[in-house]
Amino acid sequence: MTDEELIPFNSFKPAHLWINQDYEAPYLPTGFVFKLQLISNWGDQKTIGLNGIILYDQLNRVISDYVTPKVVSYPIAEDSNENNLNNIINNNKKVRSWSTDYINKNLSHSEGLQPVSLYFVFERPVTIAKMHFINYTINPLCGVKDFIIFCDDSIIYQVNFW
Repeated sequence: MTDEELIPFNSFKPAHLWINQDYEAPYLPTGFVFKLQLISNWGDQKTIGLNGIILYDQLNRVISDYVTPKVVSYPIAEDSNENNLNNIINNNKKVRSWSTDYINKNLSHSEGLQPVSLYFVFERPVTIAKMHFINYTINPLCGVKDFIIFCDDSIIYQVNFW
């Protein structure tokens, strides 16, 4: 085999390794506000929910052990159990569930659903290395399926399950 017939190692890029995404994911996102936009669930027509979220820093420590964020959802549904919203971040002792209606009553049915956004607001910049989601188990159809994670209004991760 001659040198002209050899393919350089760095030019070999299999098609299955290419990932099409419209954002650049930072290695360790750091910011004050992390937004989790809940796009869809597994089939329920009006409710979406989570049992817990555990945030980890770059040293694999649970962030809520040393910094407690303020957790806010938007839009706020009248029948949402907002008391449990701040508890889903501290899921160490008990499984607490949070669910809300994700149909925006201000839109017509033809305009579709408005995703619910959960905001994790910190008093100082926080680096998040890992998020552990505990999906809604009271009704599995209400669990989160597709979501987008923002750090200070920049997309850092997007999941679309087919």
